[in-house]
Amino acid sequence: MKDHHDELQLSIAQVSNRYNELKQLIDTKIILITKETVASKRELSEWYTTLIDSLTVEKESIDLNIEKEEQKAKKFVYEIESEMQTFQDDIQTFTKNNTFRSENLTKIFEKLDELIQRLDSLSSRQEKWMFLFS
Repeated sequence: MKDHHDELQLSIAQVSNRYNELKQLIDTKIILITKETVASKRELSEWYTTLIDSLTVEKESIDLNIEKEEQKAKKFVYEIESEMQTFQDDIQTFTKNNTFRSENLTKIFEKLDELIQRLDSLSSRQEKWMFLFS
């Protein structure tokens, strides 16, 4: 009977040891999972930060290009407006002096039509540009 009791005590000790091993393994795995989760979140956060920084740099570059295009387009329009001013002066002179030469009027019409076409081409380019960002 003593042998049976000793065997039982040994078995209980072995089960208890096995239970403690399992508990230790579970605790170790929980710690490992927590550490891996924290590391993964940190890595993801760093990746997003890098991506956002890269996108910010790209956005600044695109903004700069848009501003350059805006300045070029405005310069183009102001140049046309300046050319238009010369025709306005000619028209005022014609009206004031009551002298109308059909050849001069024809040239003015042609030049005005050309300026309108140039402005229309700018609209088309701007519409295409805006299409890219809509």
